[in-house]
Amino acid sequence: TILSVLAENYVYLTRHLSMTPIEIFVPVYEEVETDCATVRMVAPNQIDDKGYYNYWGLYFEAEDEALIYDLNNKKIIRGDLNLLNQ
Repeated sequence: TILSVLAENYVYLTRHLSMTPIEIFVPVYEEVETDCATVRMVAPNQIDDKGYYNYWGLYFEAEDEALIYDLNNKKIIRGDLNLLNQ
């Protein structure tokens, strides 16, 4: 589950317990309901559970911008966090 992955990565998410993020952004995919086979093939609901466990956005009080946490490599990297508004 997302909570167990959070617990497993806690030391890395907190920069080795030196700084706690004030917010963690976990990507959430909307389920798309349609009769169109093409849309179903490329729709977000085709992303398996592993899609939640690749990259998370981290917000720290000392940082102006969000940082990206790479769960596979257990590293915090700088990058753009793009959010889609509906």
